[in-house]
Amino acid sequence: MMFCPTLHALNDPLLLTKEMFDLQIPDLAFACSRINRYAGRGKFALSIAQHQTLLSWYVPQELAMAALTHDLAETFISDIPASAKSKFPEIELYELRILGHLANLLGVPWDHYRQIHGYDIAIRNDEMLALGLMYELRHPMLDCIVDPMHPDDAAQAWMTRFYQLRSE
Repeated sequence: MMFCPTLHALNDPLLLTKEMFDLQIPDLAFACSRINRYAGRGKFALSIAQHQTLLSWYVPQELAMAALTHDLAETFISDIPASAKSKFPEIELYELRILGHLANLLGVPWDHYRQIHGYDIAIRNDEMLALGLMYELRHPMLDCIVDPMHPDDAAQAWMTRFYQLRSE
């Protein structure tokens, strides 16, 4: 089943219910695996599913679910480059509203998303270096290996990690 929220959810994602979200974990994994970071630039495609899954292994365990879900709002609005978000702050506010709702549904403390921010910046450097998009390091790195991953494999990895963290 493809990810397809109701028409009301498209108009206002705050109308999503916990029941709808629980039924659509595979669809969220699928959507995350088809949305590429960095506007699809680089030596290979890097999906938000791969990014979130990888990040979830590099943060302290209590922050892993926040790392795994911090970009889930992009399944509703896609990945918008930071340069565009800085010019249109209302986009970022809308994304934060969606993430806040999803965090409530998942039971992820909002503070956990703030705590992973430094890790997210660091892994971005690893990713950009692997993709050939960065030639000068401006921030620390996590020194993780970022390899190409097929979208189906990225979806499965994200979903496996999600259910693993839910069972802990």
